[in-house]
Amino acid sequence: MNDARIIDRGRGPEIADTRITVYDLIDYLEHGWRPSAIADLFQITEQQVNAGIRYLDAHRSEVMAAYRRNLERVSAGNSPDLQAKLDASHQKMLALREELASAAVEGNRNARSGARR
Repeated sequence: MNDARIIDRGRGPEIADTRITVYDLIDYLEHGWRPSAIADLFQITEQQVNAGIRYLDAHRSEVMAAYRRNLERVSAGNSPDLQAKLDASHQKMLALREELASAAVEGNRNARSGARR
């Protein structure tokens, strides 16, 4: 369904029946993209893009303030606690990958030595 309404499910204002937020449109609009080109990019209708533009125009200060906060949060990176968890998880993955690679090499050796008998 191509519903040209803006709703908020907790991620900010988004185009109904999509996961495209009004924030997703901002950079393209600021760089002069036409609504038809944005619609093609996100595989939505031009009417849906226009609904996002109308919402942005009607709530510009609120949307832009939230957009700036989001950009600041993203540019700050992960918290030290989260980064430590991500690093630990990455090390576990590398160890598992090495273990699997070693097992594959050993399996190939066994297969070759069994074939020679």
